[in-house]
Amino acid sequence: MTAISKPDAPTEIEDLQARLAEAEGRLAEAQELINAIQSGDVDAVVVSGPQGDQVFTLQGAEYAYRALVEAMNEGAATLGADGTVLYCNQHLSQLLGVPLEQIIGHPAALMLGDAANQFDRLFVHTLCGETGRTEMELHTADGRGIPVYISLRSMNTEDPTAICMVVTDLTEIKESQQALHESESLFSTLANLVPQMVWMSTPDGDNFYVNERWMKYTGLTLAESCGGDWNNVFHPDDKQAAWDAWGQATRTHEQYRIESRLRGADGNYRWFLMRGEPLVDAEGKVIRWFGTCTDIEDLKRSEAELTEHREHLEALITVRTSQLQTANLQLEADMRERESVMKALIESEKLASVGRLASTIAHEINNPLEAVGNALYLATTDPETPPMVKRYLDMATDELERVTHVTHQTLAFHRGNNAPMAVDLCDCLEGVLNLYAGRIKTREITIERRYATREPIRGVNSEIRQIIANLLSNSLDALENEGKLACHVTRSVGKGGAPAIRLTIADSGSGIPPENRDKIFEPFFTTKEFVGTGLGLWITKQIVEKHGGTIRMRSRLAKGTVFSIAFPRLNAAW
Repeated sequence: MTAISKPDAPTEIEDLQARLAEAEGRLAEAQELINAIQSGDVDAVVVSGPQGDQVFTLQGAEYAYRALVEAMNEGAATLGADGTVLYCNQHLSQLLGVPLEQIIGHPAALMLGDAANQFDRLFVHTLCGETGRTEMELHTADGRGIPVYISLRSMNTEDPTAICMVVTDLTEIKESQQALHESESLFSTLANLVPQMVWMSTPDGDNFYVNERWMKYTGLTLAESCGGDWNNVFHPDDKQAAWDAWGQATRTHEQYRIESRLRGADGNYRWFLMRGEPLVDAEGKVIRWFGTCTDIEDLKRSEAELTEHREHLEALITVRTSQLQTANLQLEADMRERESVMKALIESEKLASVGRLASTIAHEINNPLEAVGNALYLATTDPETPPMVKRYLDMATDELERVTHVTHQTLAFHRGNNAPMAVDLCDCLEGVLNLYAGRIKTREITIERRYATREPIRGVNSEIRQIIANLLSNSLDALENEGKLACHVTRSVGKGGAPAIRLTIADSGSGIPPENRDKIFEPFFTTKEFVGTGLGLWITKQIVEKHGGTIRMRSRLAKGTVFSIAFPRLNAAW
């Protein structure tokens, strides 16, 4: 935000308002004077002029009365009952640009042009004893129209009736009003063009103006913004500090400056720099406050990113040289990539070895597990076995069944048939979920299953399980404790609109940063520096495409990630 200090437009508005008030005051004083003269409430009037103060006695002094009228700064005339001008002062003659002899003895309506009918109606009301007042336009000798305020009043004379007319030139007032309107319009236009939110407040700190940008961002109306609701847009953690700073500024008349978060109409908060500057008069008294709110959200984010990467950037700067910068950076990048590839290959080989070892172990313990199971069965069904022992045997049987299931699933991964066959995605999902059951239970992760179809696909069972294992493993890594994991199998469409079976795995984890989303299917790309090989999603994509399917991903930071795979159906008929 850039504070608005000593703005030209508001200063001009203040001057115009002062001039307008002064002109309106003179008009009111002149009207009061004429009313007093006409009603006989005063005996004498003191008029200040070039020769000093002159005293005019009014009662019974026609000459003195006319001298007073001539000394007035208003146009004055006496009209007969038929509207003929009986007397006209010099000021009215000069205002019209017409000699006195061309005014006196002629109908007053002639000087009003198109407003003659309006004047005639006012004149008739005055003849009936009413006081007539209105604004209209006089026509001068050169054809100009002059805005005037006309006051008509019947004079207390013997018949025939005489009407006193006072004409006040409103040109200066109208020009001031027009200039004031134009200045206010100019200020409002400029305030709405600047990229900041602009506000004005009273010396005590109460808002009375905000620009359109403020109302559009906050969603508050002008009335709400100028009431007490404007403080509610501050972030709860920032509200008190902002309020204290504003109170300090209004008490000390110092510049107001603070950074705070403001809530937008969409409910989201953004950082703003708020600055205010007092406008003071010649005596140093605050007339009003001007201020702006500048959006610094992007700046805040940039500062955070700059802080985060500062050490890395400083490290890069220290190794730069003027001649070998490009070559050295490229060489270091090639070396790092080679090291990453070697590490990934080693880790991949380790995983393969571990897989083979796990398959061997599963195979070796499978037969003993069956023997243990048979022994447990015999012990459980033996009528001589005590009930308490049977309960312990039942518990052992349950745990043995779980170990047996894990063993079978491990063998299925590494000893599966590589020939394409009918594969039930729901069975595959359940098998892999059982492998992760301990991890899921320990971390209290909620599993949402929705199997809308059991229709099989054509594929290699072990490879389909590998796909599911890769996706579930990534989701579990991204989830916090008590997170949510959704596994869906539904009918859908695949390439070219062909019927397909869709496998969807969604988590409520941390999400994938936007800069990484285009890289996740590249080989050796990983964000798990010490535990990942960067091959899991790349292999997954290769297997999916091998099966004629498609894989898609969408992710939102702090919301989670969704992977969706469409496999061709074994039977394409609906």
